[in-house]
Amino acid sequence: MSVLGHSAPSPAALDGPSPPVLARDWPKWESFLYIHSRVAAGGLRIVSSRSRGIEIRDLSVMLGTELILRRASVIAPPGSVVGLLGANGCGKSTLLRAALGLVPALAGQVTVGLHHWDARKGPSRVARREVSYLPQRTPLDPTLPIVASQVVSMGLIPRHGSLLPWRRREASAVAAAMDALGVGHLRDHPVTHLSGGQMQRVVLSRVFIQQAPHMFLDEPFAALDQAASDRLWALLGEHANSGGTSLVVHHDRADLEAHADIVIDLGAAAPLVHHSSPPVLVD
Repeated sequence: MSVLGHSAPSPAALDGPSPPVLARDWPKWESFLYIHSRVAAGGLRIVSSRSRGIEIRDLSVMLGTELILRRASVIAPPGSVVGLLGANGCGKSTLLRAALGLVPALAGQVTVGLHHWDARKGPSRVARREVSYLPQRTPLDPTLPIVASQVVSMGLIPRHGSLLPWRRREASAVAAAMDALGVGHLRDHPVTHLSGGQMQRVVLSRVFIQQAPHMFLDEPFAALDQAASDRLWALLGEHANSGGTSLVVHHDRADLEAHADIVIDLGAAAPLVHHSSPPVLVD
């Protein structure tokens, strides 16, 4: 999927045949990609066909003089957890950021739920409310004089605007999100006193409190111990069972293959491993 170069690609280069890396449509995946299937423990998930999940098509991104992504496409069906892995520099983080309009794209189309946008322009304000994003490195100054619960409360701003005046409903939501990630006891701790793993769970709480149906998570398992990782996988599963869709960048292939519905290796010749039966779409 990633093509390296030292000069800007010509339009003809981008219009040429796509690298045979990612599937374009669910019904075609089995015909030309290595797929291993098993029936999920709870049977098939049934989700509404009104949601299209996450579709990223023909995304091309150049950073500096390097063409990182060339016509990359990823499709995550509604009600699924899709894992992205690959070597450093293959474009995992860039794919998430470019799809969300956080880095410039040369070309590409993105559909998230019922919202569609040109990757060169980025999502609308309304579309952004349907997405929660965890960057690989959270841009939070550790010297800020704030406590963990205040970091989590920032996740309420996209949907609720200003948090002032503070209301009991918001306080309850913050407490529930932190309890779900196992950091409820840290709500009044200054962020400067948190370990790396604790801080990661706090920012994950900020992601989940948004209750967005679509999540873009870049290395969410970084700095987490096994117990915290198991807790996060359980939350991702609950999100999928409710019809939500997640794109998860992760470096641990075995962990992804054990838990994700679909695993895509961005640097492999046969990049897709499907682990559970696809959701059944109903009107």
